Amino acid sequence: MKFSSEKGIVALAALIVGASIELAYGTAYLGAVFLLMSLVIIFLLAKNSEKEIPEVRRSWFLIVVGGGTIALDLIANSFLESEIQTFDTMVILFGISLMSYGSGSKYSEIGRFGVYFTLIFLTLFALLFMLPARVSMYIPYLYGHYAVAVPVVKLLESVGVGVRISDFRIIEVLGENHAFLRIDLACFGWYSLLLVTSMVLSYNIAFRWKDWRNVAKVLIVLSVAVYLANLLRVATLVYLTYSFGSEFMLKIHPHLGWIFFMLVLLPLSYVFLKMR
Repeated sequence: MKFSSEKGIVALAALIVGASIELAYGTAYLGAVFLLMSLVIIFLLAKNSEKEIPEVRRSWFLIVVGGGTIALDLIANSFLESEIQTFDTMVILFGISLMSYGSGSKYSEIGRFGVYFTLIFLTLFALLFMLPARVSMYIPYLYGHYAVAVPVVKLLESVGVGVRISDFRIIEVLGENHAFLRIDLACFGWYSLLLVTSMVLSYNIAFRWKDWRNVAKVLIVLSVAVYLANLLRVATLVYLTYSFGSEFMLKIHPHLGWIFFMLVLLPLSYVFLKMR
């Protein structure tokens, strides 16, 4: 089977999620390695694509716009004295992708993917978080409470672990290691869902991978994997807090996301591929 198949997409999804988690909350060096590996896979997928991809000539317009986008974001954050967050990271990546796309080099294919990837992510982020927040409709937080916190508590209660929902998105750990754990935005697995969705859609747009029906099937499998992996991750972290205390839990907190994601994603994807 050629690398330009679901196997390549699965590997790319795992690496992108791993890179985002490690860069934001874990070890920056490990995140950089994952990011570099994901770029290599994108390049290989593009080279092995069965569809003809039009050649891109150098465009100084795209290079200047990309550089300007990066500069404006950094200047705005410096002027407002704010930290670089998820939205800013994607804006900067969009600028880098524009510059790569306009370079007219062998990296233009990666740049094309990056442009679509960041635009789709930013659009989803705006539609599902920024715009609803303007009218006090916090969709991700509702998802985090009812789709993550509540199921985790029900699961742990069923095996005899002392936990309960004490407030919206807050899990109270009962017993000797008493603690209150707030399931925050970064803990929902919500960013991972947006990343995987953006990755699959942008790859198909950029490299004309498959018909949209098959793309939808792959996207469903990956989305289920993201959800289950994050559910197991949060349940494990709460259980570790219950058994060993919050300090121990926080030491391994950043790395469990991508580990569980791979452990759930790979078997699910293997079954999916065998069925095709």
